[in-house]
Amino acid sequence: MYIRHLFLVFFLLISIAVFANMGQPYREGSSHSLLFFGKELEVSAESIKIKVISDDTIQESAYYATQYEISYEVSSGQARLLPLLFIAIGLEDKPLIKINGKIVNAADVKAAMKKGDPKFYPFLKPHDGDDVGVFYEKGKEEIVNVNSLVYFEADLKKGKNTITVAYKAVMGYNTYGFYRSLDIDYALFPSKYWASFGPIKIDLELPEELRLESASVGEARKNKNIYSWTLNKLPEQDLKIVIIPVFSLLSKVLLAISPLGLATIGFSGLFYLHFLALKKRKQAMKTGFNWVLTLGIVFVPVLFYVFFLLAYDLIDWSLAKHSLGRHGYVFLVVLSLPLFWVVYWVLMLWLNSRILTSAEQGK
Repeated sequence: MYIRHLFLVFFLLISIAVFANMGQPYREGSSHSLLFFGKELEVSAESIKIKVISDDTIQESAYYATQYEISYEVSSGQARLLPLLFIAIGLEDKPLIKINGKIVNAADVKAAMKKGDPKFYPFLKPHDGDDVGVFYEKGKEEIVNVNSLVYFEADLKKGKNTITVAYKAVMGYNTYGFYRSLDIDYALFPSKYWASFGPIKIDLELPEELRLESASVGEARKNKNIYSWTLNKLPEQDLKIVIIPVFSLLSKVLLAISPLGLATIGFSGLFYLHFLALKKRKQAMKTGFNWVLTLGIVFVPVLFYVFFLLAYDLIDWSLAKHSLGRHGYVFLVVLSLPLFWVVYWVLMLWLNSRILTSAEQGK
């Protein structure tokens, strides 16, 4: 019972050491949203096309970025000039906005608000400093930094209109672990306040070396490297997509076993060999100092840690270019070596005494 408790403490110390002091474990990506429409327009359909591309110009983002093209089909009861906006935090470039195929420039929201331009009042209200309240329904607002808004005026004709917004964004990602997991976050909540909700079609195109891990909008239809969803009603959550690398069979097996599992397999083999060596020594009826017991107690725990640390390098090697190679302070596990020596020493002394007892009884 005491040996079991010591082993539990030992593995707990390993877990604490592996995950200790990771620093900032996650980097946020771009934060952006659907257009904020008032009740003046009916949205009959929307298309969100997301393409993940290689891009080594984005610092520390695993050489990938996302290209967005969002299209809205809207109906207006009359020709009008309508103010529209969306949240765009941390985009890589300025959005390209088109109304019925015609390029429209975004307005300088901050400068216009300082001048007290009344055209901006339908949507925005100063809040605190550079923060503003975005009103998309009476009594409901979203607080954002004014520099994180893209505001433009849509010159709409009577009847059907097409609004297209295109830009490049950064994905969120983890900063430690065996591989980088990429996150796409897109706010769908503004559509709750549209006058009508048409189906939203989402297409995600990935390079061959990446695959879809999960999505908040359910199972996707897959056609080669394109994943698709059609939303006929607004989901309870905003869009969140997780993308991971495509792994080789070897990497899948090694990741499933984990470094601790690989080290445990190696330790089990060494423990068995040590046990057999003790039995063989007793069968040979050797006397004197028990070097087999002593050397095993010294080296088997040390080799467990060697296996554990080398397992990280083995898994990183199997992942090749997808390896992140950042594992926190895993080397701190060596601090638990004295405890492991004590546990193994007690265990092997007990087993050796059992071997001696059984040998005496067999005479």
